[in-house]
Amino acid sequence: MQAFSIFDPCNVPKENEPGFLTYGDKHIATLANFLYDGKDGDCRIREETRLKAQWMTLKFLIKDALEDMPAKIKEANADQMTSTEWFIYKLLTNRNAFRSYSEVLKLAEIGAVIPVSNAWPERGASSMKHIKSRLRSSLKSDLLNALMQVAVNGPPVLESLPVLETAVKNWLGRKNKKNKECNCFKQPDGNSK
Repeated sequence: MQAFSIFDPCNVPKENEPGFLTYGDKHIATLANFLYDGKDGDCRIREETRLKAQWMTLKFLIKDALEDMPAKIKEANADQMTSTEWFIYKLLTNRNAFRSYSEVLKLAEIGAVIPVSNAWPERGASSMKHIKSRLRSSLKSDLLNALMQVAVNGPPVLESLPVLETAVKNWLGRKNKKNKECNCFKQPDGNSK
């Protein structure tokens, strides 16, 4: 993942600085090994050479992109996208402008979908353990998928209480259901609504 940091416009040295010409070359070599892992011989050499040539000219554009970057992203707020993510997004949303950088675009696509950490998969596994317990081991895959989506991506439980209360009241209000007092929703202080 660190190799994708070469796409950060804030890290690119100025053109007149000595490190500019070699900036990112080691990371590009690492990414090329990953990208062309299954290819051999002339095909691999040709595509690696093409990637390195595209990288050499893209460095100039990356540095120029710093001027277009919104101030919020330059400040590196934790709740905003990073400058690396911003530039990769810019590459992928302006494919026509960068169509001569086909090999770099492949790397940008990979960088856009690789998770930065394993926190999301860990949260998913933890949610799966809570949802599909020993007593609920026979859940069908579509219901399990829906429950996982809510558990991983849904709002916190306290924020969704009004929606849940309305849904339960509507369900209990149907003619073929018995109207019983529902104490399903307990507030954090222990009192029911």
